Amino acid sequence: MIRFFILSCRVARLGAKIVDDIISGNKKQKTFAMRFVIIFVPLSIALAGFLAAIYFVDYRAQLQVMESRSKVQISALKEMLIRDVGITLSDLSFLAKSTRWDKLLEIDRAKLLLYLLVFSNEQKRYDQIRFINKNGIEIVRIDYNDGYPKAVESPDLQDKSKRYYFTEP
Repeated sequence: MIRFFILSCRVARLGAKIVDDIISGNKKQKTFAMRFVIIFVPLSIALAGFLAAIYFVDYRAQLQVMESRSKVQISALKEMLIRDVGITLSDLSFLAKSTRWDKLLEIDRAKLLLYLLVFSNEQKRYDQIRFINKNGIEIVRIDYNDGYPKAVESPDLQDKSKRYYFTEP
């Protein structure tokens, strides 16, 4: 703070010198101008410093608030992700344990479709449910259709062998 005051005094003296060079002649005007510069310049610099200090304190406070909010949001998103992955793993475990898929495919594709339609209708979470064979061809696909699950007809089933979720790295 002392350095700041010394700097403002030096600037005031410089301002007084400039006023002295500009105004020559009228002693009253010269005295008034010099007093004005000597008082105004340090006060202006002090005010600017004070306002800058307030700005930086406020800026730091805003950064802390944003950081705190971000941490809360990230934590909430992490919890949601953990919950959603847990639910999906639970659903996959249920599907894996609830029936013998190899036998169901051998017996009847219609039963598999019915089974997955019921699952889609009950879970209400998956936009599509696909059963893909080892070659990457869809055997069955259920589209959720905004709450009205529907089995996709055989001609509309797709080859997914080149998709990222099928190919092995």
